[in-house]
Amino acid sequence: MVTASEVKLDGRVATLGGKVRAEIVSPADARFDFVSTQPPAPQNPNQGTRKLAVRLPEKATRVKITVKLSR
Repeated sequence: MVTASEVKLDGRVATLGGKVRAEIVSPADARFDFVSTQPPAPQNPNQGTRKLAVRLPEKATRVKITVKLSR
């Protein structure tokens, strides 16, 4: 998810802009992390944005990820 909101991470929970809560329901060992939204030159930079990503502890070829969004 790409957002311009302030994001607070707490393992399996991320709060976006103090209003939206994202919670990883499954898999149990997944965690939220940030990924750069800055593309290589000569593309225009995506200033002021961040990408919220789900990280797994090991490489996976097949996995079902469930994230619950709430206000």
